[in-house]
Amino acid sequence: MDNAKLTGKGATTVMESLQGQVAGVDISQSSSRVGESFNISIRGKSTLGGSTQPLFVVDGVICDDINFLNPSDIEKIDILKDASSTAIYGSRATNGVVIVTTKQAKTGEDTKATVSYDGYVGFKKVARMPDFMDDREWMDYRYMKYATPIKNTSITNGRLPLEMTNGNLASVWNDKGNKISSKMREQFLTGNFTNWREMMLQNGIQQNHFVQVAGGSKKISYALGQVTNKKMV
Repeated sequence: MDNAKLTGKGATTVMESLQGQVAGVDISQSSSRVGESFNISIRGKSTLGGSTQPLFVVDGVICDDINFLNPSDIEKIDILKDASSTAIYGSRATNGVVIVTTKQAKTGEDTKATVSYDGYVGFKKVARMPDFMDDREWMDYRYMKYATPIKNTSITNGRLPLEMTNGNLASVWNDKGNKISSKMREQFLTGNFTNWREMMLQNGIQQNHFVQVAGGSKKISYALGQVTNKKMV
């Protein structure tokens, strides 16, 4: 996979850039928090409870991870899935090999320092949210459970609506001996509920900034990069 495909998604990490790009490679993340680690599986699980992490090789150096790299600094990524990886790297390559080749600065007397910048601002939101009960529906469910003849034979099955008084509200809530606070009773009576889901899942603003300085001479070459990722949830 070349640099154009890696940077085309606008991701800030290499693993995010690889997600959904390579057939037979499963990349997942347990959390969407900034800096959270990724799990990658190339050949699937070989043992129950065993690790599926492949061997990472960056410019010939074996590393524990490649998420420290800036996608813009990568020239290409090769993923070895078959037996050839084991033949080259031995038993460490049982789960496959991810080979990363980074961009190299050119050498020569006329090589001048160059500065490049790439950045974008975007918005992130939850793609799909299950259809949960809202506060009103949950209270109706609690009442219907209470109003079933099995729970209370004195109330007609299917009787609606519930008269929201302190007495029967406490009965609905306390069918298992639970206690209801005055604050909770007030919320149920007035319908003044707090939608915690909306408060926690506001649209996030994501800013990614990539800066690179590269140059060299006959004897040395250098390429320095910096990435800044700001997210607000």
